[in-house]
Amino acid sequence: MDRDNPTTTLVAAASLTNKVVNQDACGVVLNEKARLSAIVVADGLGSHYGAEIASRIAVDTAARYLQAIESPSDLDLDRVFSAARHAIDNYASQDGLATPPDLDWDNAFGTTLLCAVETRDLITVGYLGNGGIFHIRGDFQSFPKNQLLPWTAINYLNPHSAPRDGKNVLYKLLSPRRKGPETVPAILTFRKDNEFLGDLVMICSDGIYSYDQTPIGKDAEDRVWISGERAICLFFEFLGGFFSGEEYTAAELETTLHSYLAGLRLENLVTDDCTLAVLIGDQAIRRQRALLAHAKAAV
Repeated sequence: MDRDNPTTTLVAAASLTNKVVNQDACGVVLNEKARLSAIVVADGLGSHYGAEIASRIAVDTAARYLQAIESPSDLDLDRVFSAARHAIDNYASQDGLATPPDLDWDNAFGTTLLCAVETRDLITVGYLGNGGIFHIRGDFQSFPKNQLLPWTAINYLNPHSAPRDGKNVLYKLLSPRRKGPETVPAILTFRKDNEFLGDLVMICSDGIYSYDQTPIGKDAEDRVWISGERAICLFFEFLGGFFSGEEYTAAELETTLHSYLAGLRLENLVTDDCTLAVLIGDQAIRRQRALLAHAKAAV
């Protein structure tokens, strides 16, 4: 593999629902000209008319924009999110669009949008709404299973939501009625670990994980406790299984993600649309190959 070319990175995405219509959307990008890789997830708001349309438009628009970039220096996630918003606006404003005559436009065509983009030295993540953006170190599964080590993976997404009338309400999202600050994404950029462990990124809709969906409680001494999330633990089990195999390919990674979602269903954890996408950097792949070779040598 060519460590100077991030398009050797593995990217894959998968989605599952227990509803008649899946309102999530996902996509991946491998832009060889600009030497960048990207993953994109959108979660159409269940309470919104046309949510599944908005999420698909957002993902497709973001993917097209990222695919058209000619140089890593041209990457601008503000423009990516702006393009997605305009595309949703344009769709909703079509004269021939068949919508209910009494449509509440404040609750129509709304969606979240999450993306992660890798170039040679940097990973940039951007989001509007909720869900999860996990930065995972390349040796995440080399620790004892009885140890919970948060530094092997961290969630960068602090949801754009606030409690209201017993619910978590998004104050940032993409929709025809949202303008200005309500559609400005949070953006973080971090330098990749190209020398040691490598980097993996997983992004997901809140059907899998989101801080504002995490169960919390208090013990007898009034101390707050946050529940462990079985869906995330299960994800790491399946991801570890992927790296225990002989072939590290995008096709195998996608198969693993579909198997993971099927595992969520078997454990009755699919209560909403569940969508995720994974990006595995070149150095992480090398690290995993070294771990696998070491394990075989020790047998």
